[in-house]
Parts: sequence; C-alpha cells; structure tokens
Amino acid sequence: MTCNVNLAVVLIILILPLNTDAAVNKVYECRLLASGGLIDLNPLSNLDNTPRFHDIPDNAASDFMYSWNPCAPFSEGNGCQGVELCQISPTTDEAHVLGRGGDSRFVFENPGRVFFVYSILSDLGQTRETYIELVCNTSVEAQLVFQGENPVLKYHMVLTSKYACPKPVPSNSTTSPLTTTHSSPVTSPSTTPSSPVTPRSTTPSSPVPPPSPTPTSTPGPNIFNLETITILLACIFLSLVFLLFLVFVGLITRR
Repeated sequence: MTCNVNLAVVLIILILPLNTDAAVNKVYECRLLASGGLIDLNPLSNLDNTPRFHDIPDNAASDFMYSWNPCAPFSEGNGCQGVELCQISPTTDEAHVLGRGGDSRFVFENPGRVFFVYSILSDLGQTRETYIELVCNTSVEAQLVFQGENPVLKYHMVLTSKYACPKPVPSNSTTSPLTTTHSSPVTSPSTTPSSPVTPRSTTPSSPVPPPSPTPTSTPGPNIFNLETITILLACIFLSLVFLLFLVFVGLITRR
C-alpha cells in the first residue's frame, strides 16, 4: 500500500510541471519581444470557440473563405475543429486546417516587416504556409485582408491593428514573452486587396536575437565497468593456469 501511494505521488509531481510549462508556452506564443517593445496578439482572441475573423473572402474569385482566431482555438464545420486558422468552402463544405496552436512563429523581413506565420503538414503530406503581415495602425482595432495564394499552398494576409504596434514592456512582468525570430525572406503576392490597407508603421523594430545554445558533448560509454573488469581478470587467471600447465607438462616430458 505504501509503495502504491509513493508511486502516485511521484507521478503527480512529474505530470504537474509538464502541464504548467504547456500553459505558459500557450500564453506567450503570440507575443514578440523586440527592441521596439512588445507585440501582443492575445487581445484579438475570442474565447468562446468562435473565430475573431470569420469567413474572410478570397478576392481572386476563389470558392474558399478564411477564418482566423489568433492564439485561441475555434471550430467551424466538420473539417476545422480546435484550430486557429481554417480554409473552408461555404458551398461544398470542403475545409483545410491552416494552423493550430503551436504551429505559429514570428518572421522578420527587412526593412521592418513582421509576419505571423503558420506552417502545418496536412494529412496528404502537403505543407501549407500562411504569412500574415502585421501592420501597425493605432486608430484601427483589427482588420484582416486576404491577399492571395502565391505560390500554391502559400497564403498571404495582412492584419492592420493597434495590437500590431510595439508597446512598452510592463515593469511588473515576471515572465519574459517568448521571442521567435527568423530572417527568411517573404515573397508578397502580386494581387491587390479590394479594401485599402493603412501603410505599415515606418518605425522598424529590430528583433532581439535568441540566445545561442551552449554546445554539449555526449560522453562516450564507460567500458570499464564491474562486469568488464571481472571478465578481464578471469581471462588473465585462466591464461596463467594454462601457462603453468604447459610448464608442468614440459618438466615431465624432459624426465
């Protein structure tokens, strides 16, 4: 009975830290800390399982529409359950998941362009990438425009919002936001959105490079353990016995 109780306590201790870390990562995966301040997309999240941006049309006369709920899951139709970004056809109900929690990252492209990017592998082994450019405008709550699919399976959108503007980091913050930075270039589509989008902020925000990991060397296996030493000593002992036997046989033969 005591062993069972101890085992249960150990399992609880091991499981609790994992759940805590997962919650922390979920909270901060939509925050970007750069030299210009803190970009936080969490205020754009709906927490009632509905998308903040619902059925954004494709201006290229495509049958698909797009729904996005930054930083929190939602469900739409049968093909998009517990997702953050969904492509769905209102006529055929065909749906494709374009992003889930944990699939997102921030990408920088000079000069001063910031993208919120989803990358997900479909059931057919296809990689779908969605680049959402963050445009700072303090007078706009939130406006999402779909720009196009170029090339195939690479989708481009523009989010114009006051939440895309860097803000001072709170002095009472005890946990540093997760910073994910990349320098890969992003190719913008040639299509022009139907509604005007306010130009991006002219003040670039240079990213803070992530800390370089400390290289560690993997120790080689320890071959001189107790079992190996025992075998070696046994072999040496048997060799000595065999040599003594040969000497004894040689003495008898000479007589």
